[in-house]
Amino acid sequence: MPGIDLLRKRTRERGAKAGDSIQSASDKLKAVVVEIRRVRTLFKEIASTYVSKMESRVLDLIQQVESLSANPERMERQVPLMLKCVRDLSVKPAKGRRKDLKKLELLLDELGALAEESQPAPRAKAGHS
Repeated sequence: MPGIDLLRKRTRERGAKAGDSIQSASDKLKAVVVEIRRVRTLFKEIASTYVSKMESRVLDLIQQVESLSANPERMERQVPLMLKCVRDLSVKPAKGRRKDLKKLELLLDELGALAEESQPAPRAKAGHS
């Protein structure tokens, strides 16, 4: 695994810290367990933040799509495309794959772009250059 090889290389480059040689194997093992627990905590924090951001994006998109009713002409063009995008989504949530998360992100990007295209262009203010 490339990641593990890089980690081993960095560890060798740093060299042993002073006092490492007097630590027992048991102490080193405990230190590794502590660090792995720290990684687990980091993972949970990152995952939680990611979920919050994605949920926020979904809620923003819902508001954007709901506002499309103000422009029926554009809505008629974009809504069928949006429905197709959503219905074509193929993920397997039970597998917990990163590629499925990526598909969801791409779907949100695409729906967001379609919703943006449906919004009326902002008006230029008169008398300002």
